[in-house]
Amino acid sequence: MRAANDETGSNGVATSSARRPPVAVVVTHFNPRLGQRVEWQHPRDFVTEGVEFKAMPSGFDTCEQDFVFFRHHGLWALACFHRRQTDNDSEREVRMRSVALFSTDLAALQEAHLATQLLVHAKRSVGPQP
Repeated sequence: MRAANDETGSNGVATSSARRPPVAVVVTHFNPRLGQRVEWQHPRDFVTEGVEFKAMPSGFDTCEQDFVFFRHHGLWALACFHRRQTDNDSEREVRMRSVALFSTDLAALQEAHLATQLLVHAKRSVGPQP
């Protein structure tokens, strides 16, 4: 049921001042032998087929971190990717993961993206913490 002030624009973005919470969270990782895989998801019955390739697209291995917006089964999604060097030969000395949030509300994901970018920028400005 929709609230009286809950409208959806022509681009599918909710225009209500109240944002909807994410409907799902998925964590994907890169397995050197098997490729991209879904590592964890909530809720458990969320359909993840193909999400691993959208949340961690080809070419992401060339950057340390990045964000990607995509659509999946009618939902908007925002994935945050991070690559970290390791000393583990079985992982090809690199660990890669993406965390994706899924929502019916693109504007809420855009706000989350902006907040995350600001935090990353602040962390870089301050430098490493002891």
